[in-house]
Amino acid sequence: MILKRLAHPLAKEKKKAKYTVAPRGPHPLERSIALAVLIRDYLGFAETYKEVKKIIKKGEILVDGRVIKDHKFGVGVFDVVEIPKMNKAYRILPRGKKLLPVEIDESEKRLKICKIIGKRAVKGGRIQFNLHDGRNILGENTYNTQDSLLIEVPSQKIVKHIPFKEGVLCFIFAGKNAGKMGKIVKIERGWKLNRVFIEGEESFWAPFKNIIVVGEDKPLIKV
Repeated sequence: MILKRLAHPLAKEKKKAKYTVAPRGPHPLERSIALAVLIRDYLGFAETYKEVKKIIKKGEILVDGRVIKDHKFGVGVFDVVEIPKMNKAYRILPRGKKLLPVEIDESEKRLKICKIIGKRAVKGGRIQFNLHDGRNILGENTYNTQDSLLIEVPSQKIVKHIPFKEGVLCFIFAGKNAGKMGKIVKIERGWKLNRVFIEGEESFWAPFKNIIVVGEDKPLIKV
């Protein structure tokens, strides 16, 4: 099968699919896209469900630097989808209520920001961090939940630690403000809700669960 790009513009609303493919994988169902749907309906690299399944089964699609052969695999926020034969790479980003693939440079395709959502001690006194995309990684005990890690994929090497604190940039990946970015100017912890006040093109409150810190003066990846 020859992988080809159809006349289907990137980042426009997907065409109506003939088949519904429920995503499965580490991301929440409501914040993920099945790989088959992404490749066929959003990127236009296949015309039919049968064709896109063959492309994926042949190992022509990478997610975060790893070959994925499951056409139902769900890609989500900040995942990098690469199509080596086409020399194309895309980062999955929210734009309002939708997730869309945004093309990125060659220099970024092995970089990913992950949010720390949990941590625990493991055998040998080491610390395991649970990240927003389902992966686990060992690191320094100086990292905390809500912090972010810039990592290389697929090696999971930690490139940079981004602390969760006032003054850093954060990206909103869920909720009514999904897709927006701004600076954290206030952190408020309460018995009902933990939230931050963000200033950018707009100013608003957002709960911890909907944000991910992405840099200090500027985002470390294209968002």
